[in-house]
Amino acid sequence: MNYYLKVLKNYAVFKGRARRKEYWMFVLFNYIVFFLIIVLFNSPNGEFVTFYALAVIIPSVSVGVRRLHDVGKSGWFMLISLVPIIGSIWLLVLLCTDGDSEDNEYGSNPKKDVRIDSELNTISKRNTIPYVGEYKNDKMHGEGTYTYDDGSKYVGEFNDGNFHGQGTMTYADGDKYVGELKNGNFHGQGTMTYADGSVEKGQWENDKFLGN
Repeated sequence: MNYYLKVLKNYAVFKGRARRKEYWMFVLFNYIVFFLIIVLFNSPNGEFVTFYALAVIIPSVSVGVRRLHDVGKSGWFMLISLVPIIGSIWLLVLLCTDGDSEDNEYGSNPKKDVRIDSELNTISKRNTIPYVGEYKNDKMHGEGTYTYDDGSKYVGEFNDGNFHGQGTMTYADGDKYVGELKNGNFHGQGTMTYADGSVEKGQWENDKFLGN
């Protein structure tokens, strides 16, 4: 059910990737909803069926496009189904194929060692770059901690997958920045304390110190 709702939330999102489970769970629940509508309203061709069918056209196409992205294919590949017989079979095979194990041109692997805890609203990537914190629409969003494999760590606010807002960046070599960030860069008022004891405090823009 979570995957079905996830697809509806990403109603017209054609970017990114969708794993097999997300796609086929959406298909399964679609059929269940159609069946319930037919049973409850006793009309396989009634207005409720038509309304629901129209309502899910866009998310059905968008999740199909993201599923093709997961196997490294363009969303336009859905048009292969227009080829009689062989086209539909080819598309079905692609939709059933496991996604690329590594990142591809359409995004990162959606199931790359990712564990979502819906109760705590956290995400933890069990690899060398773990993130623990709030999570929204498949991206880091809200308060969280991001730790690099060299020991550097960011603690603070995230927005749409980037460091954004108030935060603290502590580097493995001892440098430490405390202040505002924007789209992953030091931006706004902040203080950088270097390992040698020197300090730069004032206005920053795109990681560059502008002065007081």
